[in-house]
Amino acid sequence: MYGVFITSYDEKMTNINILIKERDMKKIQSTLEQLLDIQFENRESSYWGEYCICKKLNTMKSIQIQYNYVDEDWQFEEFKDCPIVVNLNDILEGDDSFRKILDNVKSIERVFINEVKYNAYHRKYIYQDGRKELIWEK
Repeated sequence: MYGVFITSYDEKMTNINILIKERDMKKIQSTLEQLLDIQFENRESSYWGEYCICKKLNTMKSIQIQYNYVDEDWQFEEFKDCPIVVNLNDILEGDDSFRKILDNVKSIERVFINEVKYNAYHRKYIYQDGRKELIWEK
């Protein structure tokens, strides 16, 4: 059975964006598959370009690996030296995938955490030195 994700507007949703300097998407895919004991599905779309996704997880909706630059547009323009972005989508409290990735993927440049509670707030944090610092709130 897979994890339970947001089913009411009272719950908080957390998404994590990990910006990676490694240029080889297949290498990141292989590393994460071994590290987290998961399998990605390779896909291509007109919106995301080539990407990999894994949806069969207990503690989050999905993990997606994509390019930072797609169709002449940057996901994170200020980090052009990070060609790969790993997205942990709708991650549940207590998930250890984030910590495993931080501890084992050496090419991580920057991490952003987004927390959203419907009709209450949207907060964006930068994660550095083992803690998150609020950089934007709405």
